[in-house]
Amino acid sequence: MIFPIWYFLILLLFSKKESEERPSDWFYAQRAYPHQTIPQEQYLSALQEIQTKSRATFRSNEQQWQFAGPTNIGGRITDIEASPLDPDLIYIGAASGGVFKSKNRGKSWTSIFDANPVLAIGDMALDPSNPQIIYVGTGESNGGGGSVAYDGNGIYKSIDGGNTWTYSGLEFSGSISKIIVNPSRPEIVYASAMGKLFSKNNQRGVFKSIDGGNSWEQVYFKSDSVGVIDMAMDPKHPDTIYVATWERSRNETGIDYGGPHGGVYRSFDGGKIWVKLTNGLPEGDDIGRIGLAIAPSETNKIFAFYVDESGDYLGLYKSINTGESFIKMAGKINVASFGWWFGKISIDPKNSSILYGMGLYAAKSIDGGNQFFPITDNYNEEVHVDQHALYIDPDNPQRLLLGNDGGLYESPNAGSSWQKINNLPITQFYTCHIDNTQPERLYGGAQDNNSIRTLSNEYEWKSINGGDGFVCLVDPTDNKYVYTESQYGVLVRSTDGGMTFFISLEGINSIDRRNWNTPIVFDPRNSSTLYYGTNRLYKSENRAGLWTPISPSLTPENNFRNFGTITSISVSSIDPAIIYCGTDVGLVWITINGGATWKQINQNLPKRYITSVAADPFNKNKVYVTISGYRYDEYLPHVFKSENNGDQWQDISRGLPPIPCNKLIVDPAFAGHLIVATDGGIWRTLNDGKSWQILGDGLPLVIVNDLSFHPSTRRLLAATYGRGMYTYNLDLPVSTKLPEFNISAVSIFPNPTKDFIIIKFEVPETGVYRFEVLNLAGKMISSKEYRLFKNHSSSQQIDLPTTSGIYLVSISSSQGIHRSVRIIKY
Repeated sequence: MIFPIWYFLILLLFSKKESEERPSDWFYAQRAYPHQTIPQEQYLSALQEIQTKSRATFRSNEQQWQFAGPTNIGGRITDIEASPLDPDLIYIGAASGGVFKSKNRGKSWTSIFDANPVLAIGDMALDPSNPQIIYVGTGESNGGGGSVAYDGNGIYKSIDGGNTWTYSGLEFSGSISKIIVNPSRPEIVYASAMGKLFSKNNQRGVFKSIDGGNSWEQVYFKSDSVGVIDMAMDPKHPDTIYVATWERSRNETGIDYGGPHGGVYRSFDGGKIWVKLTNGLPEGDDIGRIGLAIAPSETNKIFAFYVDESGDYLGLYKSINTGESFIKMAGKINVASFGWWFGKISIDPKNSSILYGMGLYAAKSIDGGNQFFPITDNYNEEVHVDQHALYIDPDNPQRLLLGNDGGLYESPNAGSSWQKINNLPITQFYTCHIDNTQPERLYGGAQDNNSIRTLSNEYEWKSINGGDGFVCLVDPTDNKYVYTESQYGVLVRSTDGGMTFFISLEGINSIDRRNWNTPIVFDPRNSSTLYYGTNRLYKSENRAGLWTPISPSLTPENNFRNFGTITSISVSSIDPAIIYCGTDVGLVWITINGGATWKQINQNLPKRYITSVAADPFNKNKVYVTISGYRYDEYLPHVFKSENNGDQWQDISRGLPPIPCNKLIVDPAFAGHLIVATDGGIWRTLNDGKSWQILGDGLPLVIVNDLSFHPSTRRLLAATYGRGMYTYNLDLPVSTKLPEFNISAVSIFPNPTKDFIIIKFEVPETGVYRFEVLNLAGKMISSKEYRLFKNHSSSQQIDLPTTSGIYLVSISSSQGIHRSVRIIKY
């Protein structure tokens, strides 16, 4: 997709960041605030709890989630393995989506790793003598921060091609960067580990197994902050091992991706003795990531691909004497300014002069590294940027498989042309949205894959706006108005249904702080009015044509441009003058007069990142809040409700796993029916938080960032971070429905109607009953309450809006929803 020059100028203005901030630490900040580490053991324990509950026998009749796509967009691939014994057999590892297997060269795929609790993949390895034996190392080792939520939990092994798995250990290794199986003695396996990304630990370095992964010995260790990012084995002399160390740390203030302890080490005896190789290689305090490769045809020839601490290219270094000395080659590989995001080098198995470098683009050299030229830009079939994995067929080096942030590509001619394999469901979504007037149209913002949408099905998703995609909104009454954002709040608007877009930031102060995922919402009663959050709240009454601030700064000043921001906005559908704002520093605010005055209402809440705020559609004094992050050595409450506009809060999360919650929605037709997206799937309560259960079955155990609900069809849409989007029919299952009226005891007429309907019925119990009218967007139009007596016949007249259309009439009590009926108004 081609974007006008003004788009990039605005993007530069509104999302310019220092190199050490790229990519954003959004995921990390949510979960670590106000601490600087994420307790991995609590996360893994929560995932195991979720798996146990999801497999319970009483859930055998649960409705299945349905995959909604995309398959043609892709997502980040961290490793590719194929079998030289069976060229049709391919495995791919996704950054946060698990492992997929194809038996027919990529024509179709099977997800084979979903039974395991961690789907973030670092590296894989096949037994060279038996491609049914596969090792999978978890935890993405690229360490981007903004795209890395959690470390892995070690290594898994399968002896039957991924049908079943055995845990192989190294639980606290953070990310497994490389696994190598000895080709002559496959029971000997090496694994390199980077350690925990956000804290120091000792389970990092190089580990060796002599029993096929049943046990491991740490054979190389430098320090608790130095890991091993790459490893290479001499295929002719398997006891000769080379490793690249990387000194890195990351916290909420940024990254430190280099230091004096980065370098290349060699062992001639299988890991007993290691020697640092220094002759001709860079040294100093700013050595960053290093990629290694041995030429299979000339194993005395070694290449080392260096970047510095800031991520800039340092050079490619070549040895022709097993590392005794190196010379710097003249060729350059484009790593932009964040070379720590890729940094691998590969060598043609039959010609040691042909090299491939993984950077922003894939680069190729045919003269041993003296000159590189890009092989993935300027093609009719565009190849995505950010290259992470390359497989070269050892029997046919013309055949390449390339993995990047956009998925999987194949070249039959050593990179002269590429074809995308368009059938992998591994897109990482930040947000999702359903077009209200045409619910088959789904929208979402995806990591490094733009704002995208489908007008029809899972195979036909297309980009509508560039960058990392975030909030997507379609006017609920007129879908020719479409809004979407790229990172740090670069908002664009379309007035022709998403065909063309123009910047829509007039009135927004360019020095305001903006979240990586800047919130924007509609006024639920008037879709021409929108709200946009920086560190203060803005309002537009002309469809984002002009913005006006309606609040002071709602977060304190700080030294970080994109910290101290509004993260969530909720406008009451009962009284739009009531607006709530949540922030990334734990503050929650309310205005009850459209922004004239503001009140801080988080006094009784834990100081955590506020991920969502939701005004109740039934009670204007009621509001819900979800938070992220962890607390140490105590139970973590993460869903709260208030029935007095935030003056007091009640924890309603008992029964949820101790894991961050990312989005809460309130069913507009069923009081007390809440849906929560978490880092461990989607959960629901039918009784306003008294009890919770997993919603549905068949959803992969991945982070769910966002939810969207289409009230008239009752379709729920979930945005997963690594497995695309899923939908669910939100009708209450029979086994959990609350008591209903006897159908014969209820009479609703006329339907269709011109002005009003009459409801005649007998109530099953004495109590207060509420009659509500909602439109197709889920907005409540009117609400009345009556005290009725058991077995007493009653007749009520319900007036309908003047506008013709389809409406939902709901009858509820404190026991829940008793009846919902669609009414046609002409």
